[in-house]
Amino acid sequence: MRPVITNNGGCSWIQDNVFNVQRDNGQDLKEALLEAIDTTANMVWADEPMNQAKSNVVGSTRGSAGEPPQKESIDIIGDFDGDDNLIFNVEFFIRSMAALGDYFGSTSGIYRATAERVQNLLSEVTPDNVIEPTQSLPMIFNSWLRGTVSAYPNGCTSRANNIWNYYRQHMGSVAQQQQTNVPMCFAVYDNYARLGVPFNPSSFTYQNLVPTPPRHPGCNVPGTKGTVGYFVQNNFVTHLTGQRVMGAGNTDFYALGSGDRLSPGQSRWQAVDFGTIPGTSSSCANVYAVNDFPPTTAQPAVTVNIAFQCGTATGKQNANFAFVLNGQAMGCAKYETGHAGGTTVTILCAVNQGSALACAQASGGNGATIQMAFVP
Repeated sequence: MRPVITNNGGCSWIQDNVFNVQRDNGQDLKEALLEAIDTTANMVWADEPMNQAKSNVVGSTRGSAGEPPQKESIDIIGDFDGDDNLIFNVEFFIRSMAALGDYFGSTSGIYRATAERVQNLLSEVTPDNVIEPTQSLPMIFNSWLRGTVSAYPNGCTSRANNIWNYYRQHMGSVAQQQQTNVPMCFAVYDNYARLGVPFNPSSFTYQNLVPTPPRHPGCNVPGTKGTVGYFVQNNFVTHLTGQRVMGAGNTDFYALGSGDRLSPGQSRWQAVDFGTIPGTSSSCANVYAVNDFPPTTAQPAVTVNIAFQCGTATGKQNANFAFVLNGQAMGCAKYETGHAGGTTVTILCAVNQGSALACAQASGGNGATIQMAFVP
């Protein structure tokens, strides 16, 4: 099975692509990740035995019947009178193990919200040349989290049953050695042995802890390099080379540009409200000129997303795409204007492609509808 990330540069790619990256708003990504995790809302209260119980499940330790959690503490028990405090502590831990499913279920919203914040931040990442991704980082994160957490419910109940069985058998052995009954004050043991109360550790629905998977296309994930062009009828025309698919900061779409990533000063495809430019035709209302250029305060613009049309295909793919602005896909048209140095092609896009064509035709030159495309 091919790995989702081919890494030829050691572990430094995490620093270079995540920790030491400046977000488009100027904040360091590592600081944003820390803030997403280290929040008051995420400081879920739990007593020490509950935290110990949780660690056994999350850390995937103590999973066998012969090596249950707190085995060492149970093994020390040799006298009901002298070890009564130890026995009470063990029983408290057993209760915590039995209640662990309820704990996870009750706090699932907090875990899910934290994971979603991290997933959204990872959607800003654009890997550099050192790694060759076949999935985006939020896809990898969600898949890993889902696979990891899916083992927790069984881990809760199996470890709780393991420690209960080990404890019950040990207490029975001590009682036999001392030729006495287990005192009634040890309620967990007494409820089962004398009152017949079954030991039923709680479980939970693990999906409630995991955020919704990313919805963006699986092809041409951030870090993929290639050429942007367009089809005029069935003819492909190269428009710009040296393009890179970028993380756009959401789990629906990507971004695109000749920069390294969406960071301050990095060139990316942006939209300018063409209808507000003095001298443009009235038919250009709600039409946007799109191009790849660095952000500048001199020309108000907004970064546009891209939606690849590659179905279920993954990896590098020749794919048509639509520019997306404010969550809406746009259709595009182009017009060409000649000048002394050659020809300039302007791409205009609108939610209604007919509006983009009407604006292109009214702006002079050769107007035609186009289909944007990416060739890796």
